[in-house]
Amino acid sequence: MLNKTMDNLYPKIIITLCIAVICSNLTSAAPAMPVLGINDETMECAEFFMGDECLRCELPEGWVDIGNPYDNECPEGYAKVQGEAICKPLKNDFCCTVSHSGLNGNCEDVIVNDAEKKCAFVEDITECDSLPPGWTRAEEDEFWGRVCPSWEYGWLDGYLECGNPGTTIPTTIPDNQETTIPISPPDDQEDTTQILLAGAVLVFLSLIVWGIYAKSK
Repeated sequence: MLNKTMDNLYPKIIITLCIAVICSNLTSAAPAMPVLGINDETMECAEFFMGDECLRCELPEGWVDIGNPYDNECPEGYAKVQGEAICKPLKNDFCCTVSHSGLNGNCEDVIVNDAEKKCAFVEDITECDSLPPGWTRAEEDEFWGRVCPSWEYGWLDGYLECGNPGTTIPTTIPDNQETTIPISPPDDQEDTTQILLAGAVLVFLSLIVWGIYAKSK
């Protein structure tokens, strides 16, 4: 009776795991929905990329969000121009750890203690004459920038004070200053292909396991 129940459950478990893995990859890397904006004063219309989990964006002054560009169109008589959103790269542990799923964060002030496997922020690295013993500025990765080198490293809360070992300033880390970024929606084709390939490999391996299991019966 138990074997028969497991025979019925096994295919359902495999399918559920496949769907869960594929869906989790799709959601973790997804950027924010682009918006269509209009400026009634200049009679202009533009599509704006609104960032992702590590880049917070808003429309410039004078622009109004009229919805997503897939279900809405520019009003008649409005000139279509390139949208330049006001974006803030976020300064937090997730966005400043290597291989995260978002765009690059505001990570210039990341410091690392490899002996203790810890990462932290200082308020402004350019104002630091020295760092606490054991701490160094994060090495600059060609792709990720100056980030915490591993997810196995822990993060200190707040800022670490320059030259004062073990002291953190209990304050909320703010976003960086606003910058105008003329950025187009990213091309998700490569990410989508990688996700589909990963899903196909998972399904293929599951079928192999299922075949071995069926032969053993």
